[in-house]
Amino acid sequence: MTQTGRGVLVVTPTQGEAAGALFAFNRLKAEGVVSDGVSLETYCYKGKERIDGELKSALRRADYVVLNTEMSPDRWATALPTAVWESVRASGRENRFVRASVGAPFDIVHYEECPAELLSFGCAGMSDADARSGVITGKYGPNIPALLGAIFGDFRPSGTIPANVR
Repeated sequence: MTQTGRGVLVVTPTQGEAAGALFAFNRLKAEGVVSDGVSLETYCYKGKERIDGELKSALRRADYVVLNTEMSPDRWATALPTAVWESVRASGRENRFVRASVGAPFDIVHYEECPAELLSFGCAGMSDADARSGVITGKYGPNIPALLGAIFGDFRPSGTIPANVR
């Protein structure tokens, strides 16, 4: 994903996770892992069940799509993430798509056809101000930056899932 002139869209449940993705992206650019011509756009889907006009446009603009899905004791939103995956698949861009399970990994069962999946085991984000400045002053979860680092090739993830989810 580090080619010049490429747009990456991160579709994620919360603004804090979007801010964490922006923080990671800016750090990876500063370190030279991501070239200057690559851009990042985020879309938060908390409380949404359908693809709206804003997301539809963002999906059209994106060369690559990262879809964060999340399951927690009080929510398990699958309608919009499933619609995003189906939209990407219908456009023939499955090879430019990564689904990332943030939080608990058990939602993986809803997306068995996705060709690229990562499990991050945590979903704490950060504030927009911290993401823009690069200075962490408040709540911070390292999993979203690590997730983006793995996707952009900063390191190769390894390990095995400690639970049977299929």
